[in-house]
Amino acid sequence: MSDESLVARPMIERVEPPAARSYRHRECGALTKVGGDRFRELANPFCLMQSIDCKACQFTSIPLRLIEWADTGEDLASYRKRLRAAAPVGRRWFFFCLGPLVGALLGMLSTALISFLMFGRSNLLGPVLLGGFLWALLGGRMLTERLMRSVWGLDYRGER
Repeated sequence: MSDESLVARPMIERVEPPAARSYRHRECGALTKVGGDRFRELANPFCLMQSIDCKACQFTSIPLRLIEWADTGEDLASYRKRLRAAAPVGRRWFFFCLGPLVGALLGMLSTALISFLMFGRSNLLGPVLLGGFLWALLGGRMLTERLMRSVWGLDYRGER
């Protein structure tokens, strides 16, 4: 070993994002704590999410413009729009297309296999296209955030 390899190098401190965060429903004023996968999806501006629930008043599908982060007061629609605008153009297009595209490919392959096993060679086009469409919707919802973490190591849970 050389003396150069023994020189102490400064360690880069990795700050872990919070595991949960609270949001406030503007109409009832109640706080709801969100964590886990739901928090990852909510914090990530590229995940397809239009609404969320309020646990206190039992309303479901509340638009994100009526929900605000408890610690900053910024509504979630503006928060997500701000983060999307700050991302490079190439990354925006990549993630708006990647989740649905991967989902569509998985859906087409799985429905082609299932249709072939059930019906044989005839009449594969309809189920394959339907499976691709449905999985494209699911892919945009479920795969985008996971792909962002694995491809670029991006995690928006710590963004304020």
